[in-house]
Amino acid sequence: MQSEYTKTSLKVTFLAIILIITSNFDIAATGYGDNDNVKDISTIDVSKEASKDIPSINSVLNNINTKVDSYFKMSGLIIERYDATTNKDAYDSFNIMCFRFFINGDITDDFFYKIQLELAGSPKLLNAWIQWKKFKYFQVRAGQMYRNFGFETPYNPYYLGMSDFSQAIEKFSGFNDRIGSGACSNARDCGVLLIGDLFEYNKYNLLRYELGVFNGNGINQKDNNNSKDVIASLYFQPIRNLLIGGSGWIGEYGAQGKSVDRKRWCAGVKYEGEKYSFRSEYLYSLGKKYEIPDSPSRADGWYAAVGKSVAQNIKFYLKYDVYRDDKTRNTQTNRYFAALSWELYKRILLQGTYFYTEQKAPGLSNFNTFSAQLMFTF
Repeated sequence: MQSEYTKTSLKVTFLAIILIITSNFDIAATGYGDNDNVKDISTIDVSKEASKDIPSINSVLNNINTKVDSYFKMSGLIIERYDATTNKDAYDSFNIMCFRFFINGDITDDFFYKIQLELAGSPKLLNAWIQWKKFKYFQVRAGQMYRNFGFETPYNPYYLGMSDFSQAIEKFSGFNDRIGSGACSNARDCGVLLIGDLFEYNKYNLLRYELGVFNGNGINQKDNNNSKDVIASLYFQPIRNLLIGGSGWIGEYGAQGKSVDRKRWCAGVKYEGEKYSFRSEYLYSLGKKYEIPDSPSRADGWYAAVGKSVAQNIKFYLKYDVYRDDKTRNTQTNRYFAALSWELYKRILLQGTYFYTEQKAPGLSNFNTFSAQLMFTF
């Protein structure tokens, strides 16, 4: 009983209480002003009337939770990590990788919203958007959100399968962007995104499109030039859970009059099944680094990752990951991953990842890294 009270007290707002009261008690049914409907109170069995007309406290609480959950859901993700490495420029360390807090829900039948905060390190707002979703073939999302570029970009780390995103995803989507430190914004930006699922077949859609217009300046700040970044994505789903497609991105980064081009594209294939998973992409970027005027303008990368369930709640992953900062062998970095994810209990995941980093650039050495992560959601 106490847990029901606690859960309700966290979620219920004044508006929700008013809605529940009005939905459970029909004032018009009392028959005030109509003498034919007035009962002789001397004939009423109070215990029976009470049990018939007054809902139990559990019923009321469950009704409140059901209604409030539809437009006010709270959840979170915490990742604790330990890294051990032979990299001479890094140290073995424990770390709180992230502490995410989510709020989302349906405002009406046609509008959905999502808010996401990062509380680890320097707290910041990651997502804050609202989406009109009346039609599957045409939906509109507005606010701060993920950029629609790359398969791995929108992945929740809980479902990524290993400790790190692919290098090209980090460098081109805005996690650790090659264009400059100011562009590192957790792969998110502020703008408008059009989304549509077309041609339904056998309870899934054959085609999906996404068209986004963004500031191009990252999270929690206004644009600093007159250019807008445009990202278009198109995916074909010939069978359930198999996506083939890619994205194109054109824009600029930096202050007005000093900006550099940001032209990128990616293409790949992804399959996510219960027992097997596979994803692979090639990504390309054209544009100099903002803080280094004489930097190379071409960069690319690719990766291939496979996953297989080896036991109940245990999945094994392998990945080959390549990034070239100048689209040449001399700037190539290869990473070879092996990872094991074990969902100990529902919402609790233990993950171990080993990867070997091979650096082709002169003067750089190769190294090994082992990461252990404990992730739990609430």
